Amino acid sequence: MASETGAPWVSCFEHLPNGEGAWKGPKTVRTPLVTSADGKLRAYAQIEAKSEGPKNPKGCLNTVRLFVSTQRSAGFRQVFLQKPSLYDGTANSLGPISWSPNGRWLLVEFLVGSYESDAGGFSILLYDNSNGKIVEPYFDPMLKTVLKQNCSSWVGRPFHFDSLSRVHLRLSDLIEIGDDKPLTHCFHGEEEWV
Repeated sequence: MASETGAPWVSCFEHLPNGEGAWKGPKTVRTPLVTSADGKLRAYAQIEAKSEGPKNPKGCLNTVRLFVSTQRSAGFRQVFLQKPSLYDGTANSLGPISWSPNGRWLLVEFLVGSYESDAGGFSILLYDNSNGKIVEPYFDPMLKTVLKQNCSSWVGRPFHFDSLSRVHLRLSDLIEIGDDKPLTHCFHGEEEWV
């Protein structure tokens, strides 16, 4: 069964009607369970938002974890952990989307973002059930090989598997916030790629 929500927004703050945020404190969210068509593979993510600590008690940091249960494991085991950092993001989230029809891959939406910043975006993670490893595809080097040019890409929603267990996603040229021109010219608007 596929997830309809993807990576949820999880924060120590609550957005108020006036557009400001109010401190609410630590929060842990577990995503809905995503189960394979045969019911043998299951996955969920856990997103923990907590205070930065004594130096900035009203600052928030997210830790994300991915858990899977397969035929080889009795229960759930953690297969991915991303702690907050200035480089890797402080407001990250995960959301399992679906298992591939062949049962090899788990498609996961990965929201990378930072508190007090406009930086961030969506990407994907793939859990490989055949070897228990996580793959995080880097699209720009792959696009350079295919399109024979440097590309700065933006990954858009939705992501899904087709009947051949291939990932479908939407790619477009990256546009810097506050600018209306793309950094590269690799796409004609938003395009679906396999």
